[in-house]
Amino acid sequence: MISSVVDALVEDVVRLRAANERLTEQVTDLSAQFAQFRSRARSEHPEQPKSAPEQIAPSPTTSDAHLRGKHKN
Repeated sequence: MISSVVDALVEDVVRLRAANERLTEQVTDLSAQFAQFRSRARSEHPEQPKSAPEQIAPSPTTSDAHLRGKHKN
């Protein structure tokens, strides 16, 4: 009984390691593609200022409105 549980866990670990390796490769590839994209975008539009995108705060929902002091009980 215990050996079958251990065997199943070992199989899970092997599958998770393989999936992690594939995902790591995909992230590496996408990072390289993004770096190339940014490099091309900068060379095509060098006159544009480099500013951070605006952060828009989400509007409060009814569930968190009491935390923001919007409702008085």
